[in-house]
Amino acid sequence: MVAGSSRGSNVAGQAEGVKRVETFRIPAEKKPRIVLSVIAGETTVAEAARREKVSEQSIGRWKADFLEAGKTALTAGKSGPSSREEQLAAEAADLTQALGEAAVEIRMWKRSAEGRLGPSRTRGDPRRGGHVDHEVLRHIRHARADLAPRAGARPGG
Repeated sequence: MVAGSSRGSNVAGQAEGVKRVETFRIPAEKKPRIVLSVIAGETTVAEAARREKVSEQSIGRWKADFLEAGKTALTAGKSGPSSREEQLAAEAADLTQALGEAAVEIRMWKRSAEGRLGPSRTRGDPRRGGHVDHEVLRHIRHARADLAPRAGARPGG
């Protein structure tokens, strides 16, 4: 090779006169800002591509992906409940099932007590020979007060 020749400085596999472009990845957090500036008309696709050192096709693809994701998100919001709503519905179903199981257990305890104590004593009415557990009554009143609508409360909320 001749000293001073441009051929001696070529890197293996690199064609003479071809400019090597460094490629790097644009952070995902930055892409929406770039796309929004193009959509808002603050900059053109060509200007954004030049500034970010990426191809115009890349900017166009980001824009298309951005718009499609937005459309999908808006459509999904209309078609079904949110994950929070699903979580609350599942919790309500669990509580409803637990309440049903508790009601069955109470019924069984009452029937069991009727066999041992007689029907009049299981009702808890002192006038009929039953007994009143004041602690239980206090809890029942407290639970009813919690379930009663509060003054000034809006319905449904």
